[in-house]
Amino acid sequence: MTTNPHIVRLRLGFVSLILSGLMAGCGNAETLDSGKVVAPAAKQSRSVESLADTLFTEAMSSGVVVYYDGAKITGIADALPSPGAERVADIDQPMQLGSITKYLASIIAFRLDERGTVALDEPIGRWIGNDAAGEAANVTLAQLLSHRSGIPNRVIEAYQADPSIVNASISMDEAIERFVQGDLDFAPGEAYDYSHSNWIAVKAILERATGQSFADLLEQEITFPLGLTNTETFTGQPKRGLQGLEPGDDGLVIGTPPLPDFLLLAGGIQSSAGDLANIQHALMTGDLLSDAALDRFLTITTEEEDYAYGGRVLIGGTATDPVRIGWHSGSNGPAKTRLISRDDTNEVVAVLCNLNCDIELMEETVWSFLELGDL
Repeated sequence: MTTNPHIVRLRLGFVSLILSGLMAGCGNAETLDSGKVVAPAAKQSRSVESLADTLFTEAMSSGVVVYYDGAKITGIADALPSPGAERVADIDQPMQLGSITKYLASIIAFRLDERGTVALDEPIGRWIGNDAAGEAANVTLAQLLSHRSGIPNRVIEAYQADPSIVNASISMDEAIERFVQGDLDFAPGEAYDYSHSNWIAVKAILERATGQSFADLLEQEITFPLGLTNTETFTGQPKRGLQGLEPGDDGLVIGTPPLPDFLLLAGGIQSSAGDLANIQHALMTGDLLSDAALDRFLTITTEEEDYAYGGRVLIGGTATDPVRIGWHSGSNGPAKTRLISRDDTNEVVAVLCNLNCDIELMEETVWSFLELGDL
């Protein structure tokens, strides 16, 4: 498969801790301003078998592939969960989601905003120390979720100075003081900067506003309402499911760095591919947010990044018949996740890969499978 010149990737992240981000697009026809085009849907000809065959043959050595055709989920797993384990064919195996955690946290924030528990457009000062917060007090929750806060990425600066921070036990109060409070790099809303410090603030706000842990909020707002059993938070390393694997001196080893609690929203959710597909389908069909909230949630806030709130939204189709494409990526070392959907057909593809992931081929294969444009 040749490289699609219209697919552009962003390599963003927390050095070896959390790496994520991409945007994609293609077009040479009558399109919206984004320049992306979507081919006519022909989902009756699509099968998870053909998708999985291509992915496992060309793009990945271990993982899970799930396809939601708008009515039912089908999936195929060929996964090596951990060093020395036997391969399994269980599509319910969870894997850490990397930055797709930010996407799920944003859904929760929007749900809480609808109920008045938090306010997307009010300054966050009271949640992060009022006067001690400095310029950061003027940032809004919406600006945190869209990476338009101006709060510097002090987390990556700290990691570069001392990589052992991934094993540190830092309270939320200390994390807010070290990584959130203080001067901004730019006025809130004026620019885009992918900063993990934003998500320390989001965690503090959601937990302080509700008096609940984020783990409880994930269950209350997403997993319980949708009846999901394979989506949960973790710190350190996940206790079950697929581990991100890479070659070591004496065979395969776990290659994902541990995740400290204060960085939970940077990548501390693990989920199965089926649960991910169910969450995306529920969101796009209005089961998680009202129509008004969903419209805002899917509004692109930084066009050159295709970034909305906690994730990316591509606008394809023609000017008279637009199609919204959910395009979400997560990585932590060798563990790679892709969650891609199109709202006109309510189709969703979720791919979990934990060994030898060729991201370029993964993306192009799913793009072609869902007929999101010419390769």
